Amino acid sequence: MDPSIQQELIALEILAESEVPVGAARLVSEWRAVGLVRGEATAGRFLRKLDEQGYTTLLNQKLGRVLSEEGAVRLTELRRLVQTTEAERELQRALSYSSTDELMDLLMVRRLVESETARLAAIRATEDDRQRILDASASCCWDDDESSAASSLDFHFAVAVASHSPLLIAVMRLLLDPSRDQLEIMLSGLTRSSGISERLRDEHLEIANLVIAGESDAASVAMSQHFDHLIEQSGTYLPHQV
Repeated sequence: MDPSIQQELIALEILAESEVPVGAARLVSEWRAVGLVRGEATAGRFLRKLDEQGYTTLLNQKLGRVLSEEGAVRLTELRRLVQTTEAERELQRALSYSSTDELMDLLMVRRLVESETARLAAIRATEDDRQRILDASASCCWDDDESSAASSLDFHFAVAVASHSPLLIAVMRLLLDPSRDQLEIMLSGLTRSSGISERLRDEHLEIANLVIAGESDAASVAMSQHFDHLIEQSGTYLPHQV
């Protein structure tokens, strides 16, 4: 956790939970308990900053401060921020595959997510979105593993962007993170060696055309079937690559 966020969160939580006003000495003690070494002068300046921001109410210099209504709102915001950050870290750890089963899990998660991005893209895509999807599908190539991986990712992300769902786009950014390019390169090697490159290229074009035509249910099914084919082929290839 960012130290500045951590020290503010600790300060506001102390103020929220304490039955008596809080001063610099108490704050220093709580900071040190979690490894944040700060002096009383620093704690005093920090508390005065909270006063200025309206998060605390100073009773007097001897008694200390109590949490204000604005401070309670800020505390809720910080707790949500920390929860969101931790959830993102857990997802990143889950996506850091180290076995064949985890690689297959990632493909299955993508199938679920991308069938929905295709459905929404068919409903929500703008003219610019449709053109980007068409261009991306047309540029997909399997000349070599790296160019194939890059062009495939471009196509799938173009569909996600066209969904205009901030949540799905954020999830796709994680699923298509560059740190997982190894998987795409491996899949590209599989498609070329197994002779299904043309089939996958045709599937990309089919999905693009369905999205452009606004056929939401058909686009979703086509995307799901596309991943079914990848998963089926990967089942015999990936065990020798991980």
